[in-house]
Amino acid sequence: LLAASDIVLSWTVNFDRARLAELPVTRPRPTITHWVDAMAMPWGTNAKPYAPVHEVALSIGCGIVQAHRALPDCLLIARMLERMVEKGADVRAMIQHATQPRKLYEGLQHFNDNQQAKDANFYFDRPTKRWLRQATASEVAALPFPCKEVTA
Repeated sequence: LLAASDIVLSWTVNFDRARLAELPVTRPRPTITHWVDAMAMPWGTNAKPYAPVHEVALSIGCGIVQAHRALPDCLLIARMLERMVEKGADVRAMIQHATQPRKLYEGLQHFNDNQQAKDANFYFDRPTKRWLRQATASEVAALPFPCKEVTA
């Protein structure tokens, strides 16, 4: 199936890419050049960016039978895409949005505004005591506080 695929859509690309690499090799593994992180797709909901798949599914009206199992999660994502088509969304545009380059940014908000960073889906990195998030330049430009790109 992978060899015949144009893209691989995953809820958490880094996790799934690592799991795929761990599978026993019985024949040459195809090179996957187009991984799409479904978490980065604009689902048009009030769910936070990068929320768990079940939260986003519920917010767009998809029922959940089983959660946190590989096959049910794949089927759920497929149903979510179908639901977005039913709602008139352009799924190709959603995928294109998810493939935009993302970089690691540090939120430079004032200490009293840390909740803003949390609400914008930054996470607190305890070892470095910084609020961090993977984002596109346009996502960062829309934030109500300054950020800087994290290098090395």
